[in-house]
Amino acid sequence: MNQKIKQTPVIHTEQSIDYFPGEIDYAAVEDFLSLLNPAVEVARVSQLAASLALKAENYSAVDLVRNAVEIQAESEKSVLLRRDWVLAGMNFGTVERLVERLRNLDSISSESEEGVVSEQGPYRSILSTVLERYRELERGPLPGVSPEAVKVALAEAKVRTKIPIPESPCDLATALRFVSGVQTTPHAALEMAFNDFLAIFRLRRAEKAGSEDDAGGETPWNSQQREAQSVQEQVFLQNFAPGLKPPVHIARETRDLVESRWRRSDSVSSESLAWLAIDFYPFWKKHKQAYLEQHASAKLASEKKAEVKRKSGGKGVEAREQKRLVGLVKDWLQYADSHEKPPNEIIEIFVSETKGTTELTRRKYNGFLMRLHDYVANERDVDHVVATLRKEGMKSITSEMLQGCATVLKEHRK
Repeated sequence: MNQKIKQTPVIHTEQSIDYFPGEIDYAAVEDFLSLLNPAVEVARVSQLAASLALKAENYSAVDLVRNAVEIQAESEKSVLLRRDWVLAGMNFGTVERLVERLRNLDSISSESEEGVVSEQGPYRSILSTVLERYRELERGPLPGVSPEAVKVALAEAKVRTKIPIPESPCDLATALRFVSGVQTTPHAALEMAFNDFLAIFRLRRAEKAGSEDDAGGETPWNSQQREAQSVQEQVFLQNFAPGLKPPVHIARETRDLVESRWRRSDSVSSESLAWLAIDFYPFWKKHKQAYLEQHASAKLASEKKAEVKRKSGGKGVEAREQKRLVGLVKDWLQYADSHEKPPNEIIEIFVSETKGTTELTRRKYNGFLMRLHDYVANERDVDHVVATLRKEGMKSITSEMLQGCATVLKEHRK
């Protein structure tokens, strides 16, 4: 961490993956360092509070001691909270400077006889906290982007769109739509592009930074696996076009990153929005048509699948309804045979004795069986009969259902 990270300028090109270093807020660094040892501040606050307490009446010595202890504890907590607040407000460049200052403090770093620097000072837990914040910012797309750089990037993005700059922080969908410049751009197309962009961005960033893994001690199998993955990554980068799937390990890592980092309602800060405006926009502009076509194709396929499912579901309903009506006809004919009566003469009696039916259902059954008998006996037009039955309340009847029931009746008449 002692090595200073090189500050690179912003380059507005399609291949830009440079990072904003962030202007160092020296005042914030000094503010944080002044809070390293809260003893002075605690003493000052405690003395002030204690002097106020002494002016109060009816306080015993025990009360005063207890109040002094409580005041000191609250003062220490207040100082720690302020220190956390100062650190949380620092950008990458400022935290980097703070790490450097902390490492140079004699109270933190001590040198052994062998000349090895160890972090065993009284503030090592504080340094650990600062380093954690450093690494958190380092993982971001734009470590320590300066406020001025953000304003410039967003102003440039605003020129090409009529969409207002989103309030920060915002969700990914809002950010991508702003960057695309068109309010009606399908989010699914933007998200496909963002996932590919993120995979490429991370691969190129890794190339630029170089491998940080220590290959020492790797087994031949691990070494071969990593080499194979590297080849896959290079092939993907060199041959990329929308629709080309990234290597499995990159796809998995990208998916996990999107789920953990970009799915929140507040995932896109002003800095991240500036990054998207600078780096994602050229990628989207170059491949926009391909992603829109992919989205349209996927949408059409989804609609066709839904239509097939709907129709197959409808066929299933029709099949069940036909089975029910055929069963009704078979019961009617069996009832007529058991009473040795012609089927058409016993319809009303059969329907009246049908169990588990309402008066409305019995009327429908009565009309259906009468129309069915008339259809078979007099060879009526099937479409006319179906239309009549629908008017009489059998909304789901079809010509196929009627003909299926007619077949049963015709077989019985033989």
